[in-house]
Amino acid sequence: MSQRLALLLTTGMSAFMLVTAGAVAGRVTNAQAAPTATAVPTEDLNALLQEREAAYRQLLDQANAQLEQAYQQLATQTPQAGEPTYPVSPEQAAMIAMGVVPGATLTATPELVSFQGVVAYEVILSRGKVYVDATSGAVLYNGTGGGAAVAQSGRGGGGGGHADDDDHKGEEEHDGGGEDEGGDD
Repeated sequence: MSQRLALLLTTGMSAFMLVTAGAVAGRVTNAQAAPTATAVPTEDLNALLQEREAAYRQLLDQANAQLEQAYQQLATQTPQAGEPTYPVSPEQAAMIAMGVVPGATLTATPELVSFQGVVAYEVILSRGKVYVDATSGAVLYNGTGGGAAVAQSGRGGGGGGHADDDDHKGEEEHDGGGEDEGGDD
């Protein structure tokens, strides 16, 4: 009977210890989870938020004004920072092309293209296309049918095709030779 009594006492003491430990752990957890709440009047909070919003808006407006001023200064100092400039303008290229093909009229604004690896203006006239070197003003190709192709730039004949064929779909490659007018020789 003494073993039974010892077993019952041990079991009772263990249960008491577990219950006590659980109660202490529960108190500690509740004490940490429930911070003391302080009452903040909502009117004061709303006024503070509106004041912050107004200060924020004022700072944003000042920053935007400074940015606008900087953009205007940049615009007046540099013509177009993103676009390269060449000695020959699109207007000059159009005049050169119309001088090579008398009586032709300009049908589109000249565009910068790569013609046989050379930066050139593609001038579309009523009689065909003329390619004018953007750096020297030399006529690289005269595709108007009025005469032979010209290569005055010293870079060789006008042979080969466009370096950017996707801009000129459906066109024949320019071989630098004259075009046959279909006459009987």
